[in-house]
Amino acid sequence: MAEVLSQNQIDALLNSLQGTDELSQEIEKKEDELKYRKYDFYSPKKFTKDRLKVLGSIFDNYSRIAGSQINSLFRTSSELSVVTVEEQRYYEFSNALSDNDVLTLVNVSLPDHSKNPPLLINTSMPLMLSLIDRMLGGVGKETNVGLSYAYTEIEMALYRRVIQYVIGPLKDSWSSYINLNFELDRLEENPGMFQEIGVDET
Repeated sequence: MAEVLSQNQIDALLNSLQGTDELSQEIEKKEDELKYRKYDFYSPKKFTKDRLKVLGSIFDNYSRIAGSQINSLFRTSSELSVVTVEEQRYYEFSNALSDNDVLTLVNVSLPDHSKNPPLLINTSMPLMLSLIDRMLGGVGKETNVGLSYAYTEIEMALYRRVIQYVIGPLKDSWSSYINLNFELDRLEENPGMFQEIGVDET
């Protein structure tokens, strides 16, 4: 004869079934959440992973060429390396600059001579002062400068000379992909006033 269940046993079975339904619903919700990735339509990504890899290899090549030139020009042993290549909005880049930083604008000419936004180069003040010191025959010891420090006119002239050495190897590093010409346009001493690139540009 079949065993008869008591009311308590029936309630316990029903409760356990309800618990599994709640668990399965929670699991389904989590699966639904994992299926969709958030996409920022306001600032969409323009560079694929493959393009970022190409840029990484171009600047790996650049760091080798520029490193050997810097070693010979400044009579020192140094090593240049690419830390990261990432997509970033211009306002993120400009917000990281201080008022005393100098922004280097480099004109980039494509083979079809089309007009392009300038290439922007920012060099930290302690590094640039160290290179200028080295150029003038010093030991190139890195000095701590205050936030209020500004380059003198002589230092700006030497800054321009150093940055020419930095721009030189760019053509060779890009030559295996595309023939580009790089020419120093100007040094922007107040990066906050630079408005040739939109704040949301990549």
